[in-house]
Amino acid sequence: MALLDAIEHCDGHAANFLDLPPDSKVNRVRTALELVLADPNVKTLLINVFGGGIMRCDTISDAILMMNSTSPLNKPLVVNLSGTNANLANRRLKESMPQIRLAANLPEAASLAVEIANQSIDHSRKDDKNTSWLSRFSRRF
Repeated sequence: MALLDAIEHCDGHAANFLDLPPDSKVNRVRTALELVLADPNVKTLLINVFGGGIMRCDTISDAILMMNSTSPLNKPLVVNLSGTNANLANRRLKESMPQIRLAANLPEAASLAVEIANQSIDHSRKDDKNTSWLSRFSRRF
């Protein structure tokens, strides 16, 4: 829920939300991503994986790469991967899909996703509010 709160705080609105079980396999993640991307209200896809739990970040990156190889992404993608195999996953995405925006943390990911979504629908955003919130949130973590 912190992700939805972060998006709302940056003056964004989630068109869809997906919470995968932590033991999801690549094909399940790929199918879930395809379903979310099929929603015409989705302007930007934000993927946030955190912690040292069961969900491996390389599973997420492999699903993204597999999906993109058969059906290239038609929407901007912002990714924050922090957890098991995050370095490997981020490297794979960076090398294979340079158009993906990799974020270092949740506040950066949310701010970036809202900014990109607003650009795609030609709305302006309030930089003061996002910047001050980003600073407050980053200090807490």
